[in-house]
Amino acid sequence: MNLTETQIDTELVYEGNFIQVYKDHATLPDGKICTTLTLAPIRAQSATRSLSRVAACM
Repeated sequence: MNLTETQIDTELVYEGNFIQVYKDHATLPDGKICTTLTLAPIRAQSATRSLSRVAACM
């Protein structure tokens, strides 16, 4: 069974002195589109950037 998400795009929506907020869109295995907001410290890199995530899937 394939449970892999496929990333559609990533957008930096806010960049402050200490934190960045990214908005990501991904396609889920069942075909639904998921939007995720990720809060990240400025010094983190993309693979380990997640400090806090909020997801909404339709």
